[in-house]
Amino acid sequence: MITSLGALLKNSYFEDATSNVFLGIYNNLWSNPQNWSYGHVPTDTERARIHHYCVQDVANAACDELYVDSGYTLDSQASKVLYINSIVNYGTVNITTTNSVLNMLGDDTRNTTWGTINFGIAGTMAFSNNNGTLTIPILDYYTLVTGYNYYGSAGRNISAPLTIRGNFRTLAGNVYLTANVTVNGVVDCSTGLYVTNCSLINYGTFTVYNSYSLYLNNAIIEAYGLIDWQGLTGVTNTGINTVNCRAGLTIKNYACDWSNIDFIFKTNNQSIGGLGSPTVKSLTIEGNITVTNNNTGSIDTPTINGTTSTSQLINKGVINYTGSATPMLTGILDCGNFSNTFNYQTTSSINLAPTDYWNLTISSLTGTTANTKTFTRSTIIYGNFIGEDTCNLSYTGYSLTVNGTTILRSTAGFTYGYTQPSFKTTGSGILTLKGLLSSNAANSFSLTGTGNIIEFQGGWNLDGYPNISNALVKFTTNNQTVSHAGTTRLIINNCEISNITLTMSGGHVDSGLTVNGTITGTGTAVFKTINTSRTDLNGATPFSGITHDSNSSAAKTIYQRNGSQSVAEGTYGGLTLSGTATPNDKTLQGNVSVLGTYAVTGNAVKVDNGFTFSNP
Repeated sequence: MITSLGALLKNSYFEDATSNVFLGIYNNLWSNPQNWSYGHVPTDTERARIHHYCVQDVANAACDELYVDSGYTLDSQASKVLYINSIVNYGTVNITTTNSVLNMLGDDTRNTTWGTINFGIAGTMAFSNNNGTLTIPILDYYTLVTGYNYYGSAGRNISAPLTIRGNFRTLAGNVYLTANVTVNGVVDCSTGLYVTNCSLINYGTFTVYNSYSLYLNNAIIEAYGLIDWQGLTGVTNTGINTVNCRAGLTIKNYACDWSNIDFIFKTNNQSIGGLGSPTVKSLTIEGNITVTNNNTGSIDTPTINGTTSTSQLINKGVINYTGSATPMLTGILDCGNFSNTFNYQTTSSINLAPTDYWNLTISSLTGTTANTKTFTRSTIIYGNFIGEDTCNLSYTGYSLTVNGTTILRSTAGFTYGYTQPSFKTTGSGILTLKGLLSSNAANSFSLTGTGNIIEFQGGWNLDGYPNISNALVKFTTNNQTVSHAGTTRLIINNCEISNITLTMSGGHVDSGLTVNGTITGTGTAVFKTINTSRTDLNGATPFSGITHDSNSSAAKTIYQRNGSQSVAEGTYGGLTLSGTATPNDKTLQGNVSVLGTYAVTGNAVKVDNGFTFSNP
């Protein structure tokens, strides 16, 4: 019994008992049952065959397989979705109106695409199967979405070259690319995207959202739009991977392993932003462009370089550099911005980039084996300078000025020895420390070579094994305090104090200062001892042109030269005159007052020289 005009015409003109055929007898609308050979619109278990011009006007239509005959067209209406399990297309499917969607739910075993599927600027092709891995048909897409209105784990494969004229979005289930894909719009990843042995080219923004991952294995990313990577936490990339950036890079996750990724910045001036802290294989600035690092996290890398002399990296964030070659050996490294922190964390000796730094850290990370970080020009460190573990600093023949504090320190878990952080020069150099010099336990501070000048303007607070006997030491500009908390004394030969009060403050009865030569004062210079400071004097004339003063009976001054010495006028806390040579006269150069303990040992002899000596 024939129950509809559609069925009558079907049996008369078009034999297909397996399909609900759209014949367009009443009008062109999918929603009209009279247009269909079964007398009703297709269900999600039926094969819908388009044999007449059809307009899909149902908010959420569905069929098992969509079959379009040659010469016929299916058009979408705005905001309408058609759910299918597969497609056989010999005609034309237009998914081109605003928010129109063709959503494939099933696998790909029946897909044939001899015809044309047009996804216009407003249309979307979506894949949301939950029945195992789906290989996405190689069609001409405008917008391609995986996981539309679906949240699951089934994978999607793109295994042949594909061009997406619009946007590419992954909403659920991992997407696996093993063939070259070009995306003319944006790439949005809300799930895992795996790119293996192929390239992904995108012209819009490339976003990987928080908690999702991008996995690269011998892949090339050609990014013409901004890279905005917020996910990637815990993903280990393998092989040799290249990311070519032309519109900048934003890193929004906190930690990620990109140690197999070479980032190459080309064509345009760009910036690195965000707050993540990735480890990358390399940063390369290609051509005559400037890249500015504004990232508020940190970037760890062993390689930073340019390709021309005008390639420039401006660092306004934190870079931890672990390579053995000078960073930006070709090109320009600018670390002079107030927000810069550049850390040389190398395991070998290295020439530092010829630039002024705002904040600078040098370290070796190699236990007790020291290496040398060498300046190749006169340099200003506008902020703070930090020396870590077993690193040495060489500024031979140049001047090095530190405007901030200078800190020598050992990192957690470091095995202490006698080669902790030190300033090291092999020839003459001038070091000016305008801020405080400090160290933590067991650090050393020393200068080797001859002809060094070190000028202090902020004093020091040291520990460990200090020795700067190979430098002329100057104290200028500001009243200063020098404090040594360890059980050994800092050794100097000659010292100049200009128009300031230098206060020696000891933290231990055996700590302090050993002077082999002369402390020379100019103008209103005063050398003052307080607390438990100890000063050992070995020069024939330990003080010249300077007032000696002490307000602490616990402070100790020892004239210990094995030979005659001049004893400077002034007030002493405790005073000891010693020496074994003969003669060993200790001759007063003015009135001397001792507040605490006074002792004469060995062959020393106090000679008043017509001045008053008092010890209450």
